[in-house]
Amino acid sequence: MDSDKTALEQLNKADFWAPLKDKATYRIRYLTTGGCYDYSVYKLMADVVNFNNKTTLADADTLLSGSSGRGDCIALFDIDESNLSASYATPKELATAFGDQAKLIKANKNCAIFAPRVVYVENEDEVYGANDIALPCSLHFLLCAAKAQENYAEWYAAAGYTRGIANKTIKYTTYNFGDLVINTLAPREPNSYIGDNGKAINLILNERGSYYLWGNRTAASLDKNGLKFSHFLNIRQLCTTLKQVIWEASRRFTFDPNSDVLWINFVNAVRPTLERMKGDQGIAGYRLSKVETTEKAVLKAIIRIVPIEAVEDFDISIYLEDNVEGLNVEADESEAN
Repeated sequence: MDSDKTALEQLNKADFWAPLKDKATYRIRYLTTGGCYDYSVYKLMADVVNFNNKTTLADADTLLSGSSGRGDCIALFDIDESNLSASYATPKELATAFGDQAKLIKANKNCAIFAPRVVYVENEDEVYGANDIALPCSLHFLLCAAKAQENYAEWYAAAGYTRGIANKTIKYTTYNFGDLVINTLAPREPNSYIGDNGKAINLILNERGSYYLWGNRTAASLDKNGLKFSHFLNIRQLCTTLKQVIWEASRRFTFDPNSDVLWINFVNAVRPTLERMKGDQGIAGYRLSKVETTEKAVLKAIIRIVPIEAVEDFDISIYLEDNVEGLNVEADESEAN
């Protein structure tokens, strides 16, 4: 349709997205296309959310040209299933197909990739109708996050049995994923399915007819060094919250005298959020340090945090012993779990 074509043309323009980089105008937590599966659009969205650490205060041209993004929000992407077959005979073929699609997406640590599409049982307000409309998995993530945050802080992973469920019942998903494919497409190190410097996909698990969002990864590239803090979506959520609090504190005290009183006021504005994170399993600790600078009209500081990632694997062994009363009992047999 002409209207769809016109909308897509607008989404493919950098000037369409550029205003969203302005934090004073827009407070954003998530950025999504709402059902557009165009990978060229995803690249523009990734530019909006990604902050360029090399940007300096003096580099006004960089700020205006838009080469740096926000750094305080998350772009949600979905795999374009129009490029896929209706079904796949083996888990290997399924993993290959979705992994190949993820390789085409230009993304960063401020992004996350989801699949497959979701069909809900019913909707009381008849927004979706009864025609089995397949909706983006990123929408399901938002529904899971909204439900989870009724009882948990935003830095708890919106995934798994407890928080990977929404207030809507899944009728079916366009593709069914079990542990084999899920672990392959969200590995601890790069593999042939996602490629070198590959990006993980957060998938919906079909566990014997029950559906759970089963992934907590950003689209940060994986390398041979394994997982880092930047690979976990719950930590990206935590950083998003902290960055927004820091921005608000900075705005509150802008144009105040640049004195020791300013530093005390800034710390007092930020510390409650850090304490809340520390008290509710978001971080193990933190430190705020003021940095001396010769630049005029600048308060410079470093905030160090020790994030707590969500567990993904349990490495448990069962040992079969003759006796467990002694201090040192050698195992007669072992069964790795």
